[in-house]
Formats: sequence, C-alpha cells, structure tokens
Amino acid sequence: MHQLFKAGLATLLLSTSALAQSGPAFELDEIIFTANAGTTEAERAGFSVEVIEGEELTEAGDLQLTDFLKRLPGIALSQQGPQGTAADIRIRGARSRYVSVYVDGILVTDPSLTETQFDDFGGLTTSGVRRIEILRGSQGALYGGTAVAGVINISTVAGDEAPEGLSQTARIEAGSHGTFSADYAMTQRTGDTILSFGISHAQSDGFSAADEDQGNTEADGFDRTRITFGAQTAVTEALTLGVNGFVEDGSAEFDDFSFVAPFLPIDGTPDDEQQREAQGLRLWGLYEAGAWEHELSLSRYRVRRDSTSGGFTSTFDGRRLAADYRATGQVSSAVKLSFGFSAQEEDARYANTPGGQTTVRTNGAFAEAVVAASDALDITGTVRFDDHSEFGGEATGRLGFAYRPGARTVIRGAVSTGYRPPSIDELFGDYLIFNFIGNPALQPEESRSMELGVDHIFANGATLSATVFALDIENLVTFQFGAPSTLINVPGTSHRRGIEIAGSFPIGERVTLNGAYTYTDAESATGAPLARVPEHDLVLGIEAMLTDELTATATMQHVTGLIDAGTSLSDFTVVDAQIAYEFREGLEAYLRVENVTDEAYQTILGYGTSDRAIYVGLRASY
Repeated sequence: MHQLFKAGLATLLLSTSALAQSGPAFELDEIIFTANAGTTEAERAGFSVEVIEGEELTEAGDLQLTDFLKRLPGIALSQQGPQGTAADIRIRGARSRYVSVYVDGILVTDPSLTETQFDDFGGLTTSGVRRIEILRGSQGALYGGTAVAGVINISTVAGDEAPEGLSQTARIEAGSHGTFSADYAMTQRTGDTILSFGISHAQSDGFSAADEDQGNTEADGFDRTRITFGAQTAVTEALTLGVNGFVEDGSAEFDDFSFVAPFLPIDGTPDDEQQREAQGLRLWGLYEAGAWEHELSLSRYRVRRDSTSGGFTSTFDGRRLAADYRATGQVSSAVKLSFGFSAQEEDARYANTPGGQTTVRTNGAFAEAVVAASDALDITGTVRFDDHSEFGGEATGRLGFAYRPGARTVIRGAVSTGYRPPSIDELFGDYLIFNFIGNPALQPEESRSMELGVDHIFANGATLSATVFALDIENLVTFQFGAPSTLINVPGTSHRRGIEIAGSFPIGERVTLNGAYTYTDAESATGAPLARVPEHDLVLGIEAMLTDELTATATMQHVTGLIDAGTSLSDFTVVDAQIAYEFREGLEAYLRVENVTDEAYQTILGYGTSDRAIYVGLRASY
C-alpha cells in the first residue's frame, strides 16, 4: 500500500476522523425516509444510509453536487471534463446504470439512454438541495429495477420539517473558468400549509474536456437554469395533499473520442454540444386511518436531449409515467407492516427505435415487515415481485438487522438482491447502418449484496463507522461481434469487495478533524480489474472556527489504483480549501480554492480535470 495511505489510514483510525460534511456516522433519533417503506429512526434501519442536510452542502461550498458526494465513503466519480460533461458516479464500485436516482420522489433515470440511468450527474448543482439520502446495497425489493448498487434520493422542496413563517436563502458566486452562479429559495409555512419555491442558474466557460496537457485548447462551456416548486396542505386532520415539480434547461459542450488510434478524445470541430431540458411533476396524497397510513402518488418525468457531434444532431426523448401506492401500519407494539403496488410506463423516442418510438411497462408489488425482536434488536424483511412487459417476472428480497448493545453503538447487517432490466435501446436499438441491433431476448442482470457494519458515538462526540461489503452482479449484458453485432447475457459474475471507514473527532470546541477511507477490490467475471474503480480512496480534512466570525475548512483526497481502457492512470492527490466570514447572522462571504496544489490528473483516460481554481461568493439566509 502506498505510504501516504499507511499514514493517512493510521491517522483516520487513531482520531476516528471522517468526512465532516457527511455528519455523524449515526445520529440518535434521526429520521430516515429511504431505508424502509415507512420512516424509521437511523439506529433501527439496519442498512447503510448516508444523510446529508442542506446546511452541510452550504458549508462545504461545492457547486457541482458530485464534488461533494465523491468525498463520501464508498462513492467515486469519473467525469469527461468540466462541469456539464458526462459523469459516472459509482457506489461500491458499481456504475450509474446500477443506481436509482430520485428528485423529490420522481425517478429521474432516462429511458432513452443506451443504458437507463440518470444522465446529468455532471450538470447537477448543489443549488436548492435541502437533503440527500444515499442508500447503499442492492435495493430491488423496495425500489424495483436499477437499484442494484443503491439509491440516491434528493430533496429540493420543503416538507413537514419546515418552520412556521417565511424563510429565504440566496447565494451568488463567481470565479475561475468564467464561472457564475446564483440561486434563491423560499419556504412559507402557515399552519399545515407549506409552500416552497427555488430558482438557480449556473454558467461557465469551462476548460477543454479533452486533456489540455495532450494539446487540446478549446474550452467546453456549460449553462443550466432550474426552477423547483412544491405545495402541501392538510385538507382534514387525516388527509394531506401535495404537489411538487421542477423544470430545467441548459446546454453543455463536450469532446468526443477520436476514431483514429489511440482513440483518445480531441477538440470538437465544430463544437460538440448537448442541449438538455427536463420536467418532472408529482401529485401525492397521504391519508391516516387509525394505525394505518396510506400514500398514493402519480408522477411524470420527461427529458429531451439534442446532441450534436461531428456536425450531426441526434434527438433523444425519454418519458416516464408512474403510479405508486404504499400502506404502513403498526399492527402491534413490536411489528410494523407495509405493502404497496406500482405501475410504470417508460417511453423512448428517437430515430434508432422501431418506428421511432418504443414503450415498455412494469408492474410491481412488495411487502415488508419490521420486527422489534427486543428493545435492542430490530429485523427488517422485504420481498417484491415485478412484471416487465418484455422479459416477464423478477423476484427480489432483502433482510437486515440493527442491534444496539449500548446507547451509542449500532451493529448492523444486511443481505439483499436486485436486478437491472435491459434498457429500451439494449432491447430494440436499430443501428444497422453501423452493423448493430439490440436483442429483445435479453434477460435482466441480477445482483446479490451483503454488508456488516458498526456505528459508534464516543462520549466526547467523536464518531466512527466501519462497514465491510460485497456486491456480485451476474447475467451481464455484453457486446457480441457479428453480422450484425448485438448484445447477449454472458455467464459469470463480476465481484466487488471492500471496506468503508468514516468518522469525526472534535478537538476542543473550535476544531474538528475528519476523513474517510474506502478500499474496493473490483473485478469482472474473467478476473480483470473493473475500469475506473479506485482501489484506495482516502479523504482527510479539518474544520476550524478561527474566530466567532471566521471559519476555515480544508480537505485532501488521495486516490490510487485507477485503471481505464487497460491503462493504469496516475495516482493523484487533490486539496481543496475554503474560508468564510460572517458579517452578521445569516450573511456570509467566502473564498474557495479548488485543487490548491494545481495537481494534473485524470479520472477517465484522455479527459482533463480543472487546474487550480478560485471562487468567491456571498450567501444569505433570512
């Protein structure tokens, strides 16, 4: 192991330091929304859940959300250049196609992509984000297809936690690469009626997506405008109705790969660019009848992409309609039961589908029991069956436990299964002009995951969390050369094994040490290392209140063991720092420096990353 890792991991274990932005490893009485069918306390969940509050994102200062997420244990990011370009987030070594992403209860994976997944990690900003919950491990039993590696649930509208009256936040920032961003959000609560609204804009001249150190000079820019809204009201003591949604629009330039060996990306001539617009709308109702709570929601999502490369433009239009029903009841002092049904219709419209449009449907049902076997032990079991219009039925399940031997310790473990349904393009894509067609006989990829972990809060407020995990995926969808070429399911299993360590250690009242470490051993069914998965990922940091008004933070991330296209990428160390001054309560100016040491590195072969960059901003809450 690299010497820096030896020193860093020793420091991490001795100080129980972890990524301070991610908060305590586990917090008594904190409510988790994603782990089970009904809300549950963090110490009773039994599954690995990361909770990030909006205040933590604000204090960290990152503009691109994934810049924050990649510092969390078990999460890695690879991106094809500056903000706005294609980015792939990995949970425990599994790519974005294995991650279900929800924004305010709306599933935002794109049915028109080659592989159904969330397409905008590179353009997603922190603006207006109030809370994030990250659920690790295969979660098909609760969330259906695609949740093989886990679930990311992002909240941008206010809920029951909103305070009475009017609250507002605003931020403006400018800096390197011609970057400018601004956002505003408000919440108005009057009794049981809650209204929320947010608007944000970000733009940047960027830098060359194809690495500038390889002779590329053309900057690739980005712009994005997003509006979110939400409203809920108690119609009666038993019935609450709500609506929420978002609209976003923007563009991003990118650099495509060259068709000439060594096939690395090069500056686009004319510019390669993608115009993207997306809309989501969700209507929901919550009805309480005795010991039972019933929730019904209807949602619609649409994303359209106009991608121009090499002077040619292709249009992709993905749509989803979904209906979900859940019921949860405390049937006894020790048993909580939940069950539910879902129906989903996904539609992809682009030139390379039969007739220019293809639709698939999925219906599902689940049941869950949470049993308090004793005051110290909770056991959760979930089963689900989904029926897909193209390949038939798929059953999944999970079993988890949370044991509390003391007031400040939780021992947890889980085993679960999941599946990734073949996308519309994988099933029906028609690219005969390129000698390729999809395969309607494809079957789902299937997964098994296991984990065992412990969370502890020390008397001085220090925290420590450690988890060992395993994730296996089989029946992989793989390219097969032929006349024409196509896709097939191949035998064999890809493996991901590892450990996540996280915690925090306060030094007095003004300084907190923090850090996280992830080790991942990831290999394909043939035993070859999986591409773009770091073997070692270490984060160390510090937060310091220098005076009552002046605070400073710094983080160091060191990554080794990255391989892409059979090539070992250089290990790298990136340092970020921020200093903030509070003029008065609710008004703060800040200076943020990213890549302080001006490290040159890549997370994808041939694609560049930012040099040292400086940003200044002003944020207010009132």
